[in-house]
Amino acid sequence: MPKLSIVIPTYNSAKYLSETIDSAIAQDFLDFEVLVVDDCSTDNTKEIVLSYVDNRIKYLSLITNHGGPSRARNIGIKSAVGEFVALCDSDDICAPGRFQDAVDFLNMEKSIGMVFTDELKFNEETGANIGNFLQGYDRFKLLPKLEIAENFFVIKSNDAFSCLFFENFILPSGVVLRKEAVEHIGYFDESLTNGDDKDMWFRMTRNYPIGFINKIGCRYRVRVNSISRRGYSLAENRIKVLQHQLDLGLSVFLRKRCLKMIAINYYGIGHHFQSLGEMSSAREYYLRSLKASLNLSAMKGLFISLLGKRIYFYLKIWTVNELEP
Repeated sequence: MPKLSIVIPTYNSAKYLSETIDSAIAQDFLDFEVLVVDDCSTDNTKEIVLSYVDNRIKYLSLITNHGGPSRARNIGIKSAVGEFVALCDSDDICAPGRFQDAVDFLNMEKSIGMVFTDELKFNEETGANIGNFLQGYDRFKLLPKLEIAENFFVIKSNDAFSCLFFENFILPSGVVLRKEAVEHIGYFDESLTNGDDKDMWFRMTRNYPIGFINKIGCRYRVRVNSISRRGYSLAENRIKVLQHQLDLGLSVFLRKRCLKMIAINYYGIGHHFQSLGEMSSAREYYLRSLKASLNLSAMKGLFISLLGKRIYFYLKIWTVNELEP
């Protein structure tokens, strides 16, 4: 029975899939299986997977398209026979040594629920490296970390959990989960088509310390049309993830931060409707933003949605002129 199961959720990524699978099976660590879980792709994804003459590689397919990776990830995890489950998106590339490091760490520290690595971002079109994913995450850099071996660090549950309200410092393709821990806290939330990863990290860090491997574990392909770049349309999912944390209970400090983040997302939706001229919907979301946390941006947006942008513009000019000496 393989020690590690590698779960690759995919949808219409045949263009990149071979490179992803090749990077997984080229690892020095050999005690694994690869589960490619297809979210009803309309390209030649199935043919690509079945072209591999390797009994470690398995093809699974959803009956209906889910529209996000959460259900495919869950199917993979539930089907996995390994003690540990590595995640890898179907357009990313696993770095050499990633799985051996993760398995060593999880075997070394039985208390941690998962480990994650840094990732190297690269441009989809040019292939040029853009930089390390974590290089701009200043709060994460300041997190207390206990070094237990070279490049292996344990982060306490409360520290990791609190930091997630300011920075989502974990990318799925650098993660290896302890399957027993996932079964304890619950699988990815299938009601989410995006943000299911952060929801999982919140639940994991509420319950377990986590491990950080200070190495590049994956090359992260930055794509223009990826789910993570759909902007305002994802705000509802982000709000749901945050609301779930409120419902579970937070400290006074984190509750205030969480409400502020919810307000920011409601404001973003309101601004989107305002840009479309749908002022009634804009007002609804500006009011939700203000209810979550009083903020000047939503107040201004609400004012514009009530008066109309042109009237607001002239009123602003008039007010400025009145205040001038």
